[in-house]
Amino acid sequence: MLIISEVLYRPVFNIIVMFLGLFGGNLGRAIICMTIVVRLLLIKPSLAGAQMQQSMGGLQPKMQEVQEKYKDDPKKLSEETMKILKKDGAGPLK
Repeated sequence: MLIISEVLYRPVFNIIVMFLGLFGGNLGRAIICMTIVVRLLLIKPSLAGAQMQQSMGGLQPKMQEVQEKYKDDPKKLSEETMKILKKDGAGPLK
């Protein structure tokens, strides 16, 4: 619990207090600014996730074809799935 307090709670609290000082004690504006800061910090991972989801959507027909072809052979299905992901997939498998 102490680690969570030191790493997460205190910095967020200090930023809120800083925004409170900037906006003359208006908590609503401070919360809105804090929300904007957090969203800006998380924009890169959000965009990466959306891009990966789009690329995986394009692989769906190939994956269904392989699943249909090798539905009775789980080992071969796994091998072919990995081949597709390495060849056309996104992320760390590429």
